[in-house]
Amino acid sequence: MALLFGIPNPRQRRIQYRQQMRDAEEPFLISDTKFIKDFRLSKECVRYIIARVRPHMTIKKRPNSLSLTRRVLIAIHFCAVGSYQTGIGENPYILVSRSMVSKCLKEFTDVIVNHVANEWIIFPITPLQIARNKRRFLEKFNIPHTIGAVDGTQIAITPPNEIDELYQEHLYINRKQYHSINCQIVTDADLKILSINAKFPGRSHDAYVWKNSTIRSHLLETNAKNTFLIGDSGYPLEPWCITPILGNHQIYSPEHRFNKTHKRARCTVERCIGVLKQRWRCLLKDRTLHYKPTRASKIIITCAVLHNVAIHYNIGLPEYDNEEEEDEYEENHGQEVEELLNAGRQTRQELLNQFFTH
Repeated sequence: MALLFGIPNPRQRRIQYRQQMRDAEEPFLISDTKFIKDFRLSKECVRYIIARVRPHMTIKKRPNSLSLTRRVLIAIHFCAVGSYQTGIGENPYILVSRSMVSKCLKEFTDVIVNHVANEWIIFPITPLQIARNKRRFLEKFNIPHTIGAVDGTQIAITPPNEIDELYQEHLYINRKQYHSINCQIVTDADLKILSINAKFPGRSHDAYVWKNSTIRSHLLETNAKNTFLIGDSGYPLEPWCITPILGNHQIYSPEHRFNKTHKRARCTVERCIGVLKQRWRCLLKDRTLHYKPTRASKIIITCAVLHNVAIHYNIGLPEYDNEEEEDEYEENHGQEVEELLNAGRQTRQELLNQFFTH
């Protein structure tokens, strides 16, 4: 009957309503402040991202298809707010179904990981890059020979299927008894992410992730003298990974001064992790990524790329609460190769003798 009198049926009305809302609520027409609040990035920054991913994303030609711009905005908005997808779908700038949000997120994260990540997450390997990183740590924290700080953080995910042989559910239960991915992050003195490893389940210890990381393999192979990362006592002491000196030390002693300087410099990675999670709130523990580990890993890497892009474009840093707990372990973790441990001790002692005894 509705068709006889030219009255749209409910489905047609929904389509017309969505089209009207899309036309009326163009995100790039809102204020800059509101745009950054909703998408955590400036308009200029988002335009760059759209241009960068355009060659690798499909162009939809159907009349009711979402434009490439809107699909990118949907994915970025999900990373920014971290709420359930239905809530994002009801946003006036988005206005799509939960399943569509999931499709947009999958497409966007695949493109970022496969085609963009290597341009924005770069570990220093050239002499110029290494020298720059050392200079910044020395300028800001008065610690020499340091090219980065390393730490791990747990990113909450939904439990994998118990019968899934590839992703065994029990391996993702971390020491705080929730399911997660243990994500290793290396950052420079200015909070830029130099490396991110998001493939290990939450049960894996930081030291285990480090031992099996490509960054450690690279540093081991190059074996460059006076070039190392700094990490907390949860990491093994090695010539390329310098940790604090355990024990109580007399105030103003070389060991005390070293630990104090080491901690100030190491806080860069802790602060970077806090900023990363507050800007891209899908990574917060109370949000939880409702995806399988492989997809969750791609979302984490995508957020790291967007974090570096935001720093490049000087987007203001969000406030955050540092809830990370520092673990205390014995230096050798009961499994270190003696030669590496002794070499690490020698490197650290040389630092004390040269820079912290005067």
